[in-house]
Amino acid sequence: MPLSPVVNHPGGALGAAFAGALGVGLLHNWTEIERYVHLDDPVIPNSQLARVYNDAYEEWRTFGTITTDLAHRLSDRSIGFDE
Repeated sequence: MPLSPVVNHPGGALGAAFAGALGVGLLHNWTEIERYVHLDDPVIPNSQLARVYNDAYEEWRTFGTITTDLAHRLSDRSIGFDE
């Protein structure tokens, strides 16, 4: 299945800002995000590397599992600092 990478990917902040703009009525439809996101030429993953991709994905999932509790503890510490 071809994948179309995002050119100069802005990260998750764009999605959060866009959802907020939808919520307050500055934008009216999710399709409007096409003005801000541009796709590069499609890439076809190498099926011979499926095991490499799967192993890397499992490592990423493990990292998330290991760091989630720490991230929550750090977040809890920061509550109230901006008051």
